[in-house]
Amino acid sequence: RIASLVNELLEFARPREPKLQAEDIQAVIEGMLLLVSSEAKKKDIEIVGKYEENLPTVSIDSEQMKQVFLNILLNAIEATDEGGCVFVEILTLCENKERKSLLIEIRDTGRGIPEENLEHVFTPFFSTKDTGIGLGLSISHQIVEEHGGRITVSSRVGEGTSFFIRLPLSEEEREAKPMANKDP
Repeated sequence: RIASLVNELLEFARPREPKLQAEDIQAVIEGMLLLVSSEAKKKDIEIVGKYEENLPTVSIDSEQMKQVFLNILLNAIEATDEGGCVFVEILTLCENKERKSLLIEIRDTGRGIPEENLEHVFTPFFSTKDTGIGLGLSISHQIVEEHGGRITVSSRVGEGTSFFIRLPLSEEEREAKPMANKDP
C-alpha cells in the first residue's frame, strides 16, 4: 500500500502533457463501463448510458481520460447502495457559434456528499473514506484541466452526486484553458 501511495504521489507531482488524439468519447466511456460492470453487478447496481446521436470526436489523451472516468465511476458505485443506479450522459453544448464543448455527466443515486465537503473533493489528500488517500479526484481534476476542460460536482445528501466534465471541441478553446467558470 505504501508503494502504491508513493507511486501515486510521484504521478501527481510529475504530471505529463496529454498526448492528444481524436477519439470517440462514447467508445472510451463504454470501455470503462465494461471495466466496472462486475463491481456494479456485485451490488446489483444498474448502469444506464444515454448518448447524444452523432457525437463529434474530441482531442484527448484517452489513457488519461480513462483514468478520470474510471475513478469517478468506481466512486459512484462505491457510494451507491444495492439496487441503485449510475447514469452516464454525453452531449454537445453550444455556448455560442464558436464555442462548443462536450459534456459528460456521471450521476449516481448514492448517499451524496455533505455540503461542507463539496468544496474539498478536488483537494489533494482530502478523503472521507476509511481506506482512501484522497488523490483520485485531485488527479482527475488536474487531468481535465490539462485537457483545457473543467470538472465540477453537484450533490445532495441522500439523493446522489453528479460529476460534470466539460471538454472543449476546438484547439483554440483548449489553448485558452481552463474553460470559463460557467456551471454545467
